[in-house]
Order: sequence, then C-alpha cells, then structure tokens
Amino acid sequence: MTAIALVVLAAAAALIVGQWWIACGHERRIEAANGEDKPELAWPPAALILCVRGAEASLRDCLDRLAAVEYPDMELHVVIDHATDPSLDVADDWQENHRYVKCHLHLLSDRSPYATLKCSAVDQALRRVSRGVEVVVIVDADARVYPQWLKDMVRPLVGTATSMATGNRWYDPTAPGLGSLIRFIYNANSVVPMHIGHMTWGGSLAFRRDVFAHPSFRPCLRKSPAEDATVREAVSTRGEQLACLPAVMLLTTDGIGLGACLAFIHRQLIWTRLYHPIWPLIAGGAVISYAVALAITAAAVWSLMNGLVSAAIMFTSSLVLAAVGNLIAIERLHVAVARCIESRQGIAVPRIDWPTRLRLLGAIPLALPAFCLASVAAAVARQVTWSGVRYAVTGHHEIALVEYRPFASQASSPGVASPSLGL
Repeated sequence: MTAIALVVLAAAAALIVGQWWIACGHERRIEAANGEDKPELAWPPAALILCVRGAEASLRDCLDRLAAVEYPDMELHVVIDHATDPSLDVADDWQENHRYVKCHLHLLSDRSPYATLKCSAVDQALRRVSRGVEVVVIVDADARVYPQWLKDMVRPLVGTATSMATGNRWYDPTAPGLGSLIRFIYNANSVVPMHIGHMTWGGSLAFRRDVFAHPSFRPCLRKSPAEDATVREAVSTRGEQLACLPAVMLLTTDGIGLGACLAFIHRQLIWTRLYHPIWPLIAGGAVISYAVALAITAAAVWSLMNGLVSAAIMFTSSLVLAAVGNLIAIERLHVAVARCIESRQGIAVPRIDWPTRLRLLGAIPLALPAFCLASVAAAVARQVTWSGVRYAVTGHHEIALVEYRPFASQASSPGVASPSLGL
C-alpha cells in the first residue's frame, strides 16, 4: 500500500505541474492578444441584441455601458419577454433619457415551442435589424462591457475568413457566499477548455450577416436550446472560422447563492450535452476525477485504520496537493485576467488575498462533487428550468417549452445576483 501511496503522491505532483503549465500557456495567450495592435478599420454597421427577462436589477447599468461603447454605426435591439415584465419600465425610462442612442424596444411576440425564450428573442430581433447591418453581437444583461468592447468583437470579422467571434466571462472571487466561490472555481476551470475546444459564450457573441442571413439559420434557431450553439454549427457547416478572444473577458462582481450556483452549473452542462461533441469528455472527466478523489480518501482512511501511517500521510498529502495545485493554477489565471481587464477596460479587479485564498482552498473539495453531481444530473436530465421557464429535453439538440409564465419580481438579498438575468 505504501508503494501505491507513493505513486499517487507522484501523480498529484505531476498534476500540479500540468495545471501550472496549462495556466501559463493561457496566460501567454491572453498577454499576446492583449498586446496586439488594434488598428482602426472601416467598421461595418453593427446591431446589438439584448434579450431581457426580469433583469431590472442590472439592466440600467448594462444599457449605460452599451450606450458608452465607442463605435461609429451601431443600433441596439432590446427584446423584453412580456409586457408585465418589470424590465420594461426600466428600459422605457432609459430610452426616454437616451434618445441619441439608436435603441429599439421590442416585446417578445413569437415564442417558439421548440426553443428557449432567448433563441426566440434573438430570432425576432434578427428580423428587425436594419438592412445595412453587417455584424450582429449578442450581449447578456449582466455583462459589463467596456468602450472598446464592440470593436474588439468585430475586428476579427473584418476582411478575414472568420465569421464568428466569442468572448468569455470572469467572476469576482471575493464575492460573498459559498455559491460565488464554487461558481468562480467552475468558471476558472472552464475557461481554458472552452478556448481549446472552441466553445462559445452567448453573453458576448458576434457573427456576420452571411451567417444569420442564410436561409437555414433562423429555422434552426427556432428549434435550438442555445443561440451560440446554432451560430457555431452554422459557421462550422460553412467551413468558416471561429475566433475565441482570450483578451475579451467581461467581469461579473455580483454574488450568487449556493442553490442558484448549482442550478447554473447544471443548466450550462445540459446545454453542453445537447450540442457539443466533447460533452462525454467533460462529464467523464468530472465523474472520474471525483471517483479517484473518493478512492484516495478511502485508501487514506483504510491505511490509517490498519496502522500504515506513512501511506495514510501520502494519500492525504496527494489530496491536499491536488487542491493546492488547482488553486495555484486558478490564481495564476486570475492574475492574468485581472491584468488584461485593468489595462484594456480600466476596471479594477479584486485580488485574491489570503482570506480569499483560504476560502477558495476550502471550497475546492466541495466544488469537485458539485461538478460531478451536476454532470451526472445533466447526463440524465429530461427537463431544465431557466429564468423560471421549464423546458423538456426531447432529444439531441432538441427541447420543448413545457411551462411558461411572465416573470414576477422577487426580493433579492443585498449583494446577491438575481437568478433571472436575461432570457
């Protein structure tokens, strides 16, 4: 058993080296992208699509940020889920005070029974963008965009074979609550695989007219669980390229409760299961990682009970090393992302201090079973709830709207994000 414990300990050390190497590699990608020349171009007319359901808490800030975007020819389409949605009053008031912005408010009037509300809203907005629009960018209501964001999203699409570009999100590790810690760990561990696997984020997603104007695009969108999946599939089918932009990271500072965090991870994994080919690797990796951690824990307990103290110490040390290694990799990425956001966006990103470091170290062992359980639940899920709307999972890349109700305002705890941001 001592020999096995020594092998496990060596594997844990190798894992630390591997995680460090991966984090350093992505850090270099971020720094290279952030250091690239950003020439002014002949910017094509662009349309922003913002889909809203019950996001009144963040909507005004989002609209203010979009109005401050520096772009020569831009129109904004805000699609609000229902006439009774409290976001409508916020959007109406904002539009009244920002008449210089080409902003069009729409109520969602055509909900597809075979797509999420967001896909239906994007489809409706696409029908109403101006004829001259050459690029469409989808943005989420809780995304904190910056003045050069739209140019950063559009630049890869101008004069190249790239017809789709995606940014990503980053969370504040100092936000209050266990749910916020687990969400940060989940996202930090997802950023690199998303980049390598060319996985998209619908909260900051740009694509050209030749994508959305194709006759097959909108029919597919109206039968889709995720708008970014539809765009990605349309681009790959046409043999065109997708640009994952490691320097376009949007910071979210709001906290989240544990229940809402687990529901968020579960939903994200369901969407991945429905459309992405590497889903078996994601789910299998989470299950295997947790099974290995449980086996090592059991081996440590068994060794201790049988007087094999040195083996028990090595087994326990391997678990501690794995957690510390993940924390080191996460912190390395956080430093790189924070440096990029601060230089590119002028936003101060909270640092990981020692109290936060210890909280993260305590949350990592809890995050692994959460990821595993969410992956298993996503693999067998037959229903999913998003922003209070229930959908049935009917097949690969197929869902059906089961239960819809207009959004009703709910009191939120101070500093905790509403679970109903966007559609």
